[in-house]
Amino acid sequence: MAAVATLNVRLPEDLKERGMQVLEREGVSVSELIRDLFRELEATQELPDFARAREIERSAGEAKRAALREFVRLGRTFEDAEVSIDPRDAYREHLLWKHRPGVRA
Repeated sequence: MAAVATLNVRLPEDLKERGMQVLEREGVSVSELIRDLFRELEATQELPDFARAREIERSAGEAKRAALREFVRLGRTFEDAEVSIDPRDAYREHLLWKHRPGVRA
């Protein structure tokens, strides 16, 4: 006989109760359902559609977090730069360029 593995899963109690109601109504045990899930994973070598949708949501969140980390990194790089830019000087330069000779306002 093949070795047997045990899974210990944590989930909210109310979710477990609602799920158990469905399993009891359908006459399926938790163990049977999990075995069927793992057989399907083995046969298809991919996640089921419901799990893939969650993975896409997670990927979008991870992409957003990565973008924020990059933004913070760029901000720190800018703060560390030795060049100090005074916004008033930058605005003055902008006005001089905007009103230079030969340019109509």
